Parts: sequence; C-alpha cells; structure tokens
Amino acid sequence: MTPKSRGFVRRRRSRRVLVLDCRSQQWRSLPKMRQPRASPAAYVKDGLIIVIGGCRSKNIETWGEIYDLKTNTWGRILLQSHDPTVQNAYLNRFKPNLQTNACYVEIDKVSCLIFLSDGKLFWRETKQGFERCSVILGDDEQVSSYQLVSVANAAGGGRVTVWWKSGLKVLDLLSGTETWECYTNIRCAEISFEKRGLRELWGFVEWSREVFTVYGYDDTYDFFLNSAIVTY
Repeated sequence: MTPKSRGFVRRRRSRRVLVLDCRSQQWRSLPKMRQPRASPAAYVKDGLIIVIGGCRSKNIETWGEIYDLKTNTWGRILLQSHDPTVQNAYLNRFKPNLQTNACYVEIDKVSCLIFLSDGKLFWRETKQGFERCSVILGDDEQVSSYQLVSVANAAGGGRVTVWWKSGLKVLDLLSGTETWECYTNIRCAEISFEKRGLRELWGFVEWSREVFTVYGYDDTYDFFLNSAIVTY
C-alpha cells in the first residue's frame, strides 16, 4: 500500500488523500484529512498511515495526523512522539539541511539522536535532553580517522550507516613519464551501538567497504545528497 497526498490544487492546499493498493494496482480515495496539506511526508506502519508536514500552521499539534485503516478515521499525532520512525520523517521533511547529518535510532528501547559535527559522530537522548556526547569508536580506524559526511538510519533498528570519502594518489609508470593520478573513494560503513553507563555510547563497525571511485579529488564535503541500503 502506497499513500499519496496531493500537492497544491488550484494553488491551494488539499485535504484529499489517495492510496494505491499494490496488489490490485488500483487507486482509492480516503476520507479527507483534518488539515489541508501540500506534498507532505507519508508512510505506512502497523496498519496506520502517518502524514507529516505540508500545512501552513505553526502549531505543532497540526503538523502530523494518523489514519487508522481499521476504523477509517483520522487522528492527531504529536511530534513529541519518541518513535524513531516518526522522528526521522519529521527530520527529513522540516530540516532538509540536516537530512544527511542526523537521524534517530532506538537504543535499549530509548530514542536517540545520532548526528555529525565537524565530521565526527555524536549522540543525544531525545527524551532526557542530555547535552551532546561523542560516540566512542575505540581503536577502529576504519571510520574514526575520517571526516564523515552523512549518517542515516535507512533500515530502521539500532544501527546507522555512515559515509565518507578519501583521496588516493597513484604513481603512473606505464605512460613512459612519471605522473601522478588522483582518485576519490566513496566509502560506507554500518555501525551498531552499545550503551555503557548513562552518557557513554560505543559504536562498533559491522562492515565497511568502498562503494564508488571517481577520477580526481575534491576536498569539499557537500557532495553527498542522499543514500539507501538495498538488500536482495
């Protein structure tokens, strides 16, 4: 099932929602939302359609709403929710400049914000409001020695993927002249977490690999737009 909320209709926000049944490949209309919206974030979880954003109101109580597929009714959702799925949808929708620099994960049944600052990994409990703390990566130099450019929780659960790039300089002796060629390697790693004490979070690299190589090198860190982990 794929929900879709329309964008502007005659330059106005709409309360209409369409749902695509992936089995029958048929569209059907749902009862109208409580608030008119334009291109909000929408997804399905546990028999509920969750819609976030797209309205003009600055009142946080109107930013999100839930449609119950069993009762066929809309209800209000509070974005103070500590469900990482809801929080990530809010983060991606309302803070696009942070989209590749922060995400929410659930660690020991507690929602935590994992984010990047100056290329390093930090964390903070969202419920307790602790000040930011560094994620301890130990002696694992696969990740800790690089400037990270993106962190994501695309697969859900208590793990994140981090991305970075590194430069490679190769001496070319086959051309007959001594020349250097530069390459940029895009790398990715998956990190799991373990809490040790109240404010200590350890990160463990589950896997790390090179995913892409391009010719030349650029030392800027704004090259990354989005990512997805696909299994098959």
